[in-house]
Amino acid sequence: MTVSTPAVSLTQSHNSHQVVPAAGEPAPKEQSLGVFSPQNWIVEWSGQKGRQILHAAIMANAFLLKDLTSVVVDYLKKNDIFGLGELETAWGGKKELAKVIGEYAPEKPLPPEVDDEMQAPLTQYFGAKALRDFHEYRASNGMPQISRMSELYSLYWGPAKMTANIAEQLGKKRGARFAFFWKDALQEHGNAPTSANCWIAFPNDVFGRGKRVRELKSLIPAGFEFPHFQEAAFCIFMRFGCTGERIMPDLPSTRTFCQEMTSDLYLCVGNFDDTGLRFSENGFSESGDASGVGIAPLRKFCVKD
Repeated sequence: MTVSTPAVSLTQSHNSHQVVPAAGEPAPKEQSLGVFSPQNWIVEWSGQKGRQILHAAIMANAFLLKDLTSVVVDYLKKNDIFGLGELETAWGGKKELAKVIGEYAPEKPLPPEVDDEMQAPLTQYFGAKALRDFHEYRASNGMPQISRMSELYSLYWGPAKMTANIAEQLGKKRGARFAFFWKDALQEHGNAPTSANCWIAFPNDVFGRGKRVRELKSLIPAGFEFPHFQEAAFCIFMRFGCTGERIMPDLPSTRTFCQEMTSDLYLCVGNFDDTGLRFSENGFSESGDASGVGIAPLRKFCVKD
């Protein structure tokens, strides 16, 4: 599992590693950094521009010294990554995992574009109004302010054939289960399997609390999806099974709508506390009041065999 660290601007990093010139040599000039001193290198160096700048720095032997290593390492970090190895360990080994999902495919490498996407600012994907509401809610509840995708999203290797009921078994290994669940909905959707082996980028918070489902759909960025119930349940229980940490917690109230419906009502999951993960204590219609519930847009990176 890889844990992201806060980005440090190159200027700050340079100042922390002063170089003492040899006798008779002129002192290095700050301006020699030139283009290599952005205000926020994570934002300004994302994508192809970042590759070009790093390549130019290496080829020109620019005044980066060992800072270049820390820049590259931090750029490659994507936040917490829960791969197949972590899943097998949390389940008690490969044989135990195979007992519940059968034979499963090996983990596939993350696609190269994940680096850029996870280091991008939230503003690259979410609109100004959605982010303003998001930050105001977090501030009013004493939650830390965040600006990067890697501070909001983690990556989970989701094997095909995973269901919400199977994911719950992983939670039970640490003493957690579904609580206050909607029996009819769980019977209808609890054994629906994931269809493909995918890396899933799943957030630890939601957008649009209190908005109606049809409004929430407009907040989902291009390339992201309205979560399926089994995917949301899996990521939440996997995080808990691997670390004991509860995302989508009850304090502050955090629940996400899911695509699935029972009796024409959308399901929601979250408010994870000591009693368990709440699954649709009630449902909501397309235009119904969704007070306290939002959307956790997820992104899937499915790998073809």
